[in-house]
Amino acid sequence: MTQGLVRGSQDDVTGVSVPCSMLWGASDRTHGKTDALTLHECVPNARISMFDHVGHFPDLEQPEKFAELLLAQIARLHAPRSVQRRDLA
Repeated sequence: MTQGLVRGSQDDVTGVSVPCSMLWGASDRTHGKTDALTLHECVPNARISMFDHVGHFPDLEQPEKFAELLLAQIARLHAPRSVQRRDLA
């Protein structure tokens, strides 16, 4: 069963083509794994990272890991194009 987030957001995110990261608490009781995976399927350029034993606020519950993943995404977005192409091969 999809929860409220997905029902209200699938149409909003379908077709998003910019690279993005979805950082999700695997133990989120408000928007569980099913919501995360469903939204991930709607956004073709998304990377999803599940935080084990984390609820609705991964940025507060595991700030170091959250910051590491966020900085990695920023680095990927600002890497020279030649590096990005090699990474995809």
